[in-house]
Amino acid sequence: MSENLARVFKEMAERIMLPNREIRNVDVDGDGQPDGFQFDIVNPFYTAEPVSVIKTFSLTVDGEHVSLEKISLVLRDQRIKIETAPSIYEIWWRFGETAQIFVEKPGGLESGEHMMELVLGMRTSAGSYGFGDVMLFPAKVIMSTK
Repeated sequence: MSENLARVFKEMAERIMLPNREIRNVDVDGDGQPDGFQFDIVNPFYTAEPVSVIKTFSLTVDGEHVSLEKISLVLRDQRIKIETAPSIYEIWWRFGETAQIFVEKPGGLESGEHMMELVLGMRTSAGSYGFGDVMLFPAKVIMSTK
């Protein structure tokens, strides 16, 4: 892929995949304390696909890599651990549908700006348009927690 095409693809992925730049602290167990944080993510692929197309996922927040065991995709109120997503064939992520990425982090994130680096790798269909078996959707953005 040419350098220019890679840059355009990265910018497109950031705009489509991360529709806003908001991080929300979330109290999952209802005890009044954040159990982690989440942000919106949109299916950047060109069709609806089963969650099993997610083959790779990487997240770094403020320079700190987040372990896959701490990350879930929340799709229509279904919490799916990212590390098990490749085996989930019966739940489909529709084209353009917004889901959330939830990260387990007791206390959540402090208010303010945070540098997020995310790479979502999705298995491609036959005829992968030169992207290989996995199409990578990279994003490096500043997001805010309120």
